[in-house]
Amino acid sequence: MRIKFFLNHAYNSYLNFRFLVWFVFIHEFIFDFYQLEGESMIPTFNAFGDIVIVEKISKSIGTYKAKKGEIICLTNPVNENMSLCKRIIHLEGETVQLSNGNEYVVPKNHIWVEGDNKSNSLDSRKFGAVPLQMIQGRVYFQIWPKLLYLKH
Repeated sequence: MRIKFFLNHAYNSYLNFRFLVWFVFIHEFIFDFYQLEGESMIPTFNAFGDIVIVEKISKSIGTYKAKKGEIICLTNPVNENMSLCKRIIHLEGETVQLSNGNEYVVPKNHIWVEGDNKSNSLDSRKFGAVPLQMIQGRVYFQIWPKLLYLKH
């Protein structure tokens, strides 16, 4: 009887471990759910509580190519423990007109990102161009409070 209990326990532990490995793999390399906070992407997203699906597989396998206009999640250049959700405005080599009248050319392997709510957004206008390595993935779906496919 003890052997049967031990085998059942071992088998259940094995199944739990497999589930955990698949969950971590999917979370890190395939897609993830992000809950958005803040006003920087109004009117595209609400200030608090929207949940989006972020596709990560193309970045994981090296086929991701940044596109102007797409919404991405990236590591916050000011605080690397946080993520940001922004829209790609300029790609490498493109010229940005700064508010002070100067021009800035986006360096190689960098992008320029901004929030849709220009008056309330921590973005490239504050911290400059962002290295492509900081991109976590592209936002494909909003799933809460409404289901919405985001065209890029």
